[in-house]
Amino acid sequence: MIDQSPQLLKTRGKVGAAIGITALLLALGIFGARPTGWLLPLEFIIHGSALLAVNVIFYCYLWWGGLCFVRGTHGRERIFILGWITAILLWPLESLRPQWTGMVGYIGDFGLVVALITLVGVLLRPNQFIGSSTKA
Repeated sequence: MIDQSPQLLKTRGKVGAAIGITALLLALGIFGARPTGWLLPLEFIIHGSALLAVNVIFYCYLWWGGLCFVRGTHGRERIFILGWITAILLWPLESLRPQWTGMVGYIGDFGLVVALITLVGVLLRPNQFIGSSTKA
């Protein structure tokens, strides 16, 4: 039988820590303290289109890694990870298109709200998620 147990959120302590960190990042996003600018601020080494190319390559690598990470999760943990990926990996788009700043912020905050609601659901129904794997 395939083990469908979560990889990240196995205990109430881990879920509580995830709730705290997610709530903190959501509060920072709501009050406008989210990061802006390039993923790799290397203006002191490279400039112009080379800087853009390095950041786009790194950005694509992060998306690939994030999607590979999502594939290793199951159930509610997948929804939690997708909320975080939405919040974190969209903010560099503000550097490419400054007119998208508001929309990217709203989408990121929405992703964190979904992640937070999912975590609260996991905390309220732990027997369906936390420690649900059976050992023979």
